[in-house]
Amino acid sequence: LNDLRNAGYEAIFIAIGAHKSRMLNIEGMDADGILNAIDYLLNINQGYRVELGEKIVVIGGGNVAFDVARTAVRQEVPETVAASDITAALDVARSAVRFGAKKVDMVVLEARDEMLADEEEIEQAIEERITIHNSVGPKRILTRNGRAVGLEIWDVASIFDEQGRFNPRFIPGTERVLEADSIIVAIGQAPDLSFLHSADGIEITPRGTIRVDPETLATTAEGIYAGGDVAFGPRIAIQAIADGRRAARSIDAYLSGVEPEPPQVTITRRDTPGYRPPPGYTQIPRQPIPMLPLDRRVGIAQVELGYTEEQAVREASRCLRCWENTIFEGDPQLGTECILCGGCADVCPEACIEIIPKTHLSLDKHTISEISRNLPVAKERISGKGMVLIKNEEICIRCGLCARRCPVGTITMQGFEEQRAYEATV
Repeated sequence: LNDLRNAGYEAIFIAIGAHKSRMLNIEGMDADGILNAIDYLLNINQGYRVELGEKIVVIGGGNVAFDVARTAVRQEVPETVAASDITAALDVARSAVRFGAKKVDMVVLEARDEMLADEEEIEQAIEERITIHNSVGPKRILTRNGRAVGLEIWDVASIFDEQGRFNPRFIPGTERVLEADSIIVAIGQAPDLSFLHSADGIEITPRGTIRVDPETLATTAEGIYAGGDVAFGPRIAIQAIADGRRAARSIDAYLSGVEPEPPQVTITRRDTPGYRPPPGYTQIPRQPIPMLPLDRRVGIAQVELGYTEEQAVREASRCLRCWENTIFEGDPQLGTECILCGGCADVCPEACIEIIPKTHLSLDKHTISEISRNLPVAKERISGKGMVLIKNEEICIRCGLCARRCPVGTITMQGFEEQRAYEATV
């Protein structure tokens, strides 16, 4: 960082990810045949030959662990592969230079219903003949002549202690051995911050990530920003992309000395009587992504093939259009004040609208102040006699039935779109 500053850079964004694998502190970890997950996947994806043997044990139960296990098992060369296109031909070419993994075992601390991996990853792993050992943990690595030959495991008694801290405990007498030619450790990732020095003034969290302001992504050092996995730990790609946009706005404000303009919100009033979501959109099931057949999952071929146009359109039709909402706004001048007929509550298919007496509400002073601050309602009118309409936004499906049912036009369908203005500064 000091070199960058000396080169004239006034603002720096650190987004190096979390590429350092966490390792276990158990007997035998220094033996040959022990690999960490990140290095293994990196070598595989770059096309390097990785000697694994026939029996592989993967330690870990997250998505990275499943990536490792599924990649390892796909190195097996099938007896017959229909190499009808370039993808299949590349599969055969890649797998032909590697030794096949005949047996892959996964060692997972969590029970089956507590696993950290996505359900799709688990189901696909089982489909690819990977054996998952749940509620067990590693005790020690067995070696012969300096090389790993097996992993001794034992049953888990508990994963967290009384204070809720991660502190696995095991049951003595339940030990058994999984034979292995190679053992791959996939128990988590952390940023490699060895390039940072105390003189840089950047604070590190107890998790080993860079401490940042969650709104601006500024670190504790002036002009230094950080985002993505290096600041928040391993997350999905879209969150890292959002961090990049947020950091860019913060850096622009820092360098220019001008705070960015607040986002402009465009409100579009829909044709409420004619508002119609796609028929049956709430009953359309999630569309499964087409997968490469099992006998062609070799090498590093893409397993998820993607939607056809028809499947993509059907999947998109499930969208609840969260940017469109029912707006309850009466205007005495237009005669659109609510008459408390209850038609909206009656027609709502999700029962997310209720009209109840104010006396049934239990509101503290803070809630009353928030309502008064955000709505044109005097505090004295919030409680007492009268009726109140309550809508649960979390279960609303934006069907628009309540708006169409309203006899006086109190309820309308409106769309909201946020727009930000960006101006390049030199």
